Amino acid sequence: MNATQRPASYDQKLVEYLPLVRRLVNTQNTRSPEDMIQEVMLEAVRKWHLYSDDYKFGTWMVLMVRNVISARKQLTKVKKRQAVMCSLDSGAIFNIGTPATQHDYVELSQTLARLSGTRDSDVLMRYAMGEELAVIGADYGIGKERARQLCERERGRLRRDDKRRAAA
Repeated sequence: MNATQRPASYDQKLVEYLPLVRRLVNTQNTRSPEDMIQEVMLEAVRKWHLYSDDYKFGTWMVLMVRNVISARKQLTKVKKRQAVMCSLDSGAIFNIGTPATQHDYVELSQTLARLSGTRDSDVLMRYAMGEELAVIGADYGIGKERARQLCERERGRLRRDDKRRAAA
């Protein structure tokens, strides 16, 4: 066996740890758990050469599940930021997004510098990056409505700062 061939013991461990992968994926409440399981197994097969016997195989599989879930969340965030356009003539569907300009980067940098640095600004930033209020609230031990209120309070503070700057 050369260095490019996957050892049979690795494949055997993949089969043995399939129930663990199923359990981990099913706790994530995904719409298509079977697709997620398949993605995890594919990821494990692709990265077999990175596995070392120094670690438990179960830990390796937990990392594979986390990587796939994280990648799927990132992909979902990217999809939320793009508009789906459909031409009535051709019936073709394509994604369209607007690239940021240099002015947009400057304005964003100035706004980020004006954030208060408190929990309110953390909640606002996470919400702006596409996280759901319920998830943000759960991380802080508060409800969805309270997370929304904190978000609004920080936005209001930024608006007041804008008015003061415009008046000066």
